[in-house]
Amino acid sequence: MADKVKVAAAVFAITVGAGGPLTAIAQSDCNQPAANTTTLLDLPGNPFQALSTKDGCWIFVSMLQPRRDSKKGLAVVRRGGGKLELVRVVEDVGDPAGMALTHDGRLLIIAARDRVKFLDVARLISGDRHPVLGELAEDKPLGLIEATVTANDSLLFVSYEHGASVAVIDLYRTRQSSFAQPVVLGRLAALVPVSVVLSPDERLLYVSAMTSPPAFGWSRDCPGPGGGDSVSKGAVLVFDVARAAAGEGGALIGKVQAGCSPVRVALSPGGDTVYTTVRWDNAVLAFDARRVVTDPEHALLARVPVGMEPVGVLPVNGGSTIVVANSHRFASDADGNQTLSIIDAARLGSGAAAVVGSIPAGAFPRELEVTSDGRTLLLTTFGSRTLELIDLARVREGAPR
Repeated sequence: MADKVKVAAAVFAITVGAGGPLTAIAQSDCNQPAANTTTLLDLPGNPFQALSTKDGCWIFVSMLQPRRDSKKGLAVVRRGGGKLELVRVVEDVGDPAGMALTHDGRLLIIAARDRVKFLDVARLISGDRHPVLGELAEDKPLGLIEATVTANDSLLFVSYEHGASVAVIDLYRTRQSSFAQPVVLGRLAALVPVSVVLSPDERLLYVSAMTSPPAFGWSRDCPGPGGGDSVSKGAVLVFDVARAAAGEGGALIGKVQAGCSPVRVALSPGGDTVYTTVRWDNAVLAFDARRVVTDPEHALLARVPVGMEPVGVLPVNGGSTIVVANSHRFASDADGNQTLSIIDAARLGSGAAAVVGSIPAGAFPRELEVTSDGRTLLLTTFGSRTLELIDLARVREGAPR
């Protein structure tokens, strides 16, 4: 069988309004697969990220407004019976990008350009007119872009893409104050940081940094933003969570060179492999997580060429498969449909041959998430203004073995 095959993905388009056919669907049907492999829901704005509640019944989608005909805000989507329904759009959330749900299921946290927004999940679902509980506001737009929370919901990490840092926030004390006094414990230095990902044991925080400081001594041979001066190679940085939370120095305990503009990081389920998409290199890099700290010169396990300007990356199916969103966002035909690359984790060392399939996607596929039951992939297609749900079981059945 050829190494590269197209995985068929039938499209089921749904455009139903609030109060539509999903109102009476039982909770037990929330995770029911759709009739087709891929389900689409049109959105009024350009979606950045989608997160599902633990029961799978609700999906929250952050939307930006790059053009006047687009709406920014938070889309509240109901899921059930294999169908999707856009219930409402919450507009009082700034410029929403990356998000995190607390593990108790009560709080949605949004990184929104110049502020962190805290929203009550129950109010979002019920349609309460005031779901925003509070915010941490900055005095200028620092490009707050991604967020992650520890399993006990005590610490929050938010990347400031244009603020050269990752904020470490005491979420427990912030909640205790009813969000009147957000508590920032410190800021971790990183140039153009994007992804913030905790190791499974939560002792380490991995951060993608699109470029690096002169102190690293790395070559300046990567394209600069907007065609400007060349910049240094980017990095995957590793921080000690305990030191970061204590505000101690020396929290940065590891770094590895990661090509030109690494933008997203994901870990294998066991935390032993670190994946990063490298946008200008059109590749995914895989690193030995232990060696990123102890022996960075020998940490690289594999380099897998994928599509143009990859962004999202996510291990699925127990880590046996890696899904990559090829954004193609800077091309002249960026409004055309793109693909997701499917990588066989067991074949990483084979380079391009590790890519064993592809899934059709809309324009600018951006962020990837998986529902808590591991059965459904959530994809935001920024250019097409759609939320896509992909049935992973049928993708796995259609892929070569």
